[in-house]
Amino acid sequence: MMRRACLLLMLAATAMEVGCLGTGTSVEKEVRQLPPVRLEDAPPPPPTVSADLVNEKNAGDIAQALARELDYDAGNRPAMAANASPARP
Repeated sequence: MMRRACLLLMLAATAMEVGCLGTGTSVEKEVRQLPPVRLEDAPPPPPTVSADLVNEKNAGDIAQALARELDYDAGNRPAMAANASPARP
């Protein structure tokens, strides 16, 4: 009986040194050392293109701005369900 108690005591002491039965304080220290996670801000949407802005001198620039606006909207639109159909006017 005494042998078992001594063996169990030595086994527990060894496990404490190795870290198997620790209190978890080392994990808490590691968590405190990690820098906080920063989420990047989404880029601002491109300016809205309207018909009154278009003239013969800036038609090419406005077309490019409209393409950027459409690309931005297409990338930020929530995905539709596979069986859902688009709304009809």
